[in-house]
Amino acid sequence: MQQSPVESQKYLTGIIFPASKALVVATLQRQGAPAHLVGQIEADVKNQGRFVSPAAVSQVWWNEL
Repeated sequence: MQQSPVESQKYLTGIIFPASKALVVATLQRQGAPAHLVGQIEADVKNQGRFVSPAAVSQVWWNEL
């Protein structure tokens, strides 16, 4: 079952933004985020290696909704 954008925010707990892509990916993995969410962040090229807010991460995850 796919999680909603709000439910997926729990994987970002503990990140202080702005944050590097590497930190976001490491935190997602540590928090047990589904592989497809981690993969979307790893593949992102629009944020130039850093995310300014949780909303920026959500945009990558849910840009196709």
